[in-house]
Amino acid sequence: MLRRAAWFIALVAVVLGLWRLWPNGRNAVTTYMGRTVPPGGLVIHPNGVGHPGDPGNAEDDLQRIYRALHSFIRANRRFPTFAELTEKCGLSTSDFEVPDEKFSDSYAPGQHGRCYGFAYLLPRPNGKPRPPEPAGGDRDVWLYSDIYSRDNEVVLQNGKHLFNPQGFYVVLWSDGQVERIAAKDVIWYRSSDGGWVRWFSGQADLPVGIRSVSEFYSHLGAPAG
Repeated sequence: MLRRAAWFIALVAVVLGLWRLWPNGRNAVTTYMGRTVPPGGLVIHPNGVGHPGDPGNAEDDLQRIYRALHSFIRANRRFPTFAELTEKCGLSTSDFEVPDEKFSDSYAPGQHGRCYGFAYLLPRPNGKPRPPEPAGGDRDVWLYSDIYSRDNEVVLQNGKHLFNPQGFYVVLWSDGQVERIAAKDVIWYRSSDGGWVRWFSGQADLPVGIRSVSEFYSHLGAPAG
């Protein structure tokens, strides 16, 4: 009788131990940011699944914005502020919005007009001033949109985050070219404040130590897959 009881207790201990480690057990991640994590994983940005959008909308915007920027720079030999774009360059706030915003990874309900990154307002990647008229064949990124890129982030019940970057960024270059750059080809580097900054191959003065998307996600402890 005592031997049976001992075996029973041992069996219960093993079952409880496995239960604690099983995805649906005590140590499983069952919620993430207030949302339930199902057995197959939680898709962080479901709105973009199956909705790549029409990048032609962003390309049309960036071509209009380039004409306005180029005209202002020729007249003033400097970049305009964002306010000057709408006050002195003939652009309106609608020129900086696309209907596909609601499908993007960065979309938050009630927030609009965050469709473009104004890279021309920042220094070059190495910290040098960004010239309004690049010389010597240099190319700078002036604006870009991440509306059409998808990280496809999934949170699993074991706590891991999986990423599968797809889609692309729509980029306006200083020579007026509008280019689609695949999300997997975006590069990253660590800025002086310790954060990670997103840039694009081919732009002037990229520092050493840039990282690919997969290397960046590995740094976060969340391998792409």
